[in-house]
Amino acid sequence: MTITPEQKLALAEAGEAPLELADPKNGDAFILVRAETYRRLVEEAEDHREHEAWGKVGRKARDQLASENSY
Repeated sequence: MTITPEQKLALAEAGEAPLELADPKNGDAFILVRAETYRRLVEEAEDHREHEAWGKVGRKARDQLASENSY
């Protein structure tokens, strides 16, 4: 799918900012970002989820050790 000339102009005017588009039929909003920006955001989100998952593992291990070693 390709962008329309109107969208291309709006993207140029937006610069690096995301472009919000609205469906005129139902008002649904969409954000149009450059593919490289989207890929970077997805990668950052995946890194964050992985970091959070390791944090949960660490907290669970800490809690388990604390309960095993309680006096």
